[in-house]
Amino acid sequence: MAQVAPDDFSRYETFNLLKTPYKKVDSHEINVDILYPKLLTKSPPTGSPILIRFHGGGLIAGSSLFPQFFGHWVLELAERHQAIIVSPDHRFLPEASASDVMDDLDDLWKWTNTSLSSYLSDETRAEIKPDVNRTLVTGDSSGGLLSILFSLSYADSLRATTAAYPMVDIMGEWYTTKFHKDFFGLPQFPESVVGDHVAKVKEEEARTGKKVVVSSDPELERAPILFSAIQNGLYKEYFSPRDDRLIPFDRLDKGARFPKGGLFVWHSVDDSICPIDGSEKLAAKVKELQPDLPFTLAKRPGEHGFDGDSKIDEDWLKKGLASLVQAWLK
Repeated sequence: MAQVAPDDFSRYETFNLLKTPYKKVDSHEINVDILYPKLLTKSPPTGSPILIRFHGGGLIAGSSLFPQFFGHWVLELAERHQAIIVSPDHRFLPEASASDVMDDLDDLWKWTNTSLSSYLSDETRAEIKPDVNRTLVTGDSSGGLLSILFSLSYADSLRATTAAYPMVDIMGEWYTTKFHKDFFGLPQFPESVVGDHVAKVKEEEARTGKKVVVSSDPELERAPILFSAIQNGLYKEYFSPRDDRLIPFDRLDKGARFPKGGLFVWHSVDDSICPIDGSEKLAAKVKELQPDLPFTLAKRPGEHGFDGDSKIDEDWLKKGLASLVQAWLK
């Protein structure tokens, strides 16, 4: 993907953008961005389909509208089918835990079911109306992990799932063990990058008596914390073994299943941030435990984020999406 300035929102020029809090933690508002095509002047009587999209950034960095992470194909899909995109922020590690992030996802789904319709009615003079019963979920990288976890939580309410190069094997050696990891030609970041950041957070919390909450990083200033966390295998510190919502493979082994409309995962064979073996492990697990699920794992050339400028009519993407889109819209 070509480099994009953090404040270059030109890719959204054919969409109307709305932003609103979907929850508050103490006094900190956590926002969700609502995007709908400008060509969608009025929803049909049954409402417009919904595309819930989780952004990447390792659960540590990025933001909902960070353009570098927002693939053109998502916007194309929404525009072609006149869908509403629901793209939330969430709390970040290491200030929060993975359990906190899952709480945010649960609260987002509650907000989508109870407040999205009235919010859009107020903002659009009742012209735009969502159909929550037709919801597709997508995400990339850590957002791919979240789309998978979210789908396992609400399989009976969602139509289908996609995940791009997901951090699905989050308790695997890559994310939990310290060793030299080369990606994007970057140096090895010392563990002190995370340690020093955590020390500053604790100092501020002691000084103010309030917990520090961070849920957006629009300039990607937290990237060194992300890289250090991966290279030094620190993710195990934030995923509690007592929370059975957090590990996809454990959830599948305990009976959780994906939405019946299907699962489409794509991953580059050369991914240096999130190795493809996690997605291959997921493919084997789905084949074993949910063999009737329409499932595709597309293995592609390129690096992490290779699909940023991909179009939905490219053969590999068109084929992978076909049955899922049908299940989503019917």
